[in-house]
Order: sequence, then C-alpha cells, then structure tokens
Amino acid sequence: MDLGNHSYSHLSLTTTPVDAYIADVQRGETVTRFLLAERGRSPRWYRHPYLETGPTLTIRRKFEAWLADHGYRVAPVTMENSDWLFAVPYDDAVLRHDRKEAKRIRDAYLAFTARIIPWYQQAARGLLGRSPAFVFLLHASRLNADSIDQIASLLRAEDLHAVTLDKAMADPAYKIADDYAGPDGDEWLTRWARTLGRELPWSSLPEPPADIAALDVKLEGGTIR
Repeated sequence: MDLGNHSYSHLSLTTTPVDAYIADVQRGETVTRFLLAERGRSPRWYRHPYLETGPTLTIRRKFEAWLADHGYRVAPVTMENSDWLFAVPYDDAVLRHDRKEAKRIRDAYLAFTARIIPWYQQAARGLLGRSPAFVFLLHASRLNADSIDQIASLLRAEDLHAVTLDKAMADPAYKIADDYAGPDGDEWLTRWARTLGRELPWSSLPEPPADIAALDVKLEGGTIR
C-alpha cells in the first residue's frame, strides 16, 4: 500500500506561514519515506489538512513548487461524508461503554453516508455530464473500522467500487484547472464548478444531524473545524 504525507502537525496553510508549513510537511515524511525506501519506493501523494491549498496564489504556487521538487502530487478529494464529525462522539460513547449511544451515532453516520454518496454522483453528473472516478475521503477512525463493511455495501449499491488512486487520477476530470486561492478548504467538485462557472445543487445537499454536530463541537472543546 502507498503511504502518503498529510503533514506532521495537521497545520492550516491558511493560517501558517508557508515556510513553517513546508517544514512541517517535510517532517511529516520522516518515517514514511524511510519505510517506502525499504521497498524501493518513495512518497508520491500529499493531501492538504482541511483541504486548504493556500490563501493566496503566491503561497499556493510556492508550496506546490516544493511538492513537485520533492516528487509529490496532490491527492484531491471529490467525495466525503463528514466522517470526522461523527468520529469523536462515537469514540466518546464507546469509551463510556454506552452501547446504545454508540449504535445511534453509527446508524446516523451510515444513514447520512447513504444520502451523501448519491448527492455527489448527481452533482458530478450535472457538472460534468457523467460520473467521474471519485476520490472518497475516509479517515482512519474507530467509527470507520466498525462501519467499513456497511460503507462498502453502500458504495456497491451505487455501482461504485474501489480502484487505486493512480487509476482514479487518470480520469480526465482531474485535468480541469483549479486556481482557487482563499481560506476555504473546498473539495474538488466545488473547485471545478468555480472554474467552469457552474453551480452545484447545494439546496439538496444532505446535512449531518444537528445534535451530533453539536456534540462534536462540545467534545472538541467548543471549536469548529
């Protein structure tokens, strides 16, 4: 399996000086570059924390030049299910041995995932006239470990199946220009819509359960990511 780089400290490129950000990303490859080298390979993929690619074009271009010089390509995201929002409340319930609450959160997570997957497909078809190869963002969490079989079933039900990132990135959609600079951590359908001057169907976008979102904020110490 490939080991990518997601930085060392999960810093925001929007709020971190670019030189400090680059130093943190370089630190983030210390172990993975060594492990890959043992197998005759090197790091190839970088994913921005929070999907923030730079507040200005100058900063964005400087960091992307560093990535290119060090053999990296950006790993984009074109589908996500807000798994991070459910993960901490789920961990809290499991660690408190509250099985009923853990099941409620997991069921809500899977129900939301079942709604968001077809939304992305519809949005992509409206934008591109077809369904591209999606890159689905899933974090390594207890919630996803306990739900991965059900998530796989939901994907199969929508005629989606797993491929390598290399194969997904061969889709022509990933050649659409993306020159966004700003504070927002947008996924790539939103970026392509901006480039193409089109709108995505935001009015029909499913929203995560408000009570679980509020619980996540409470457990994270009152912060919103």
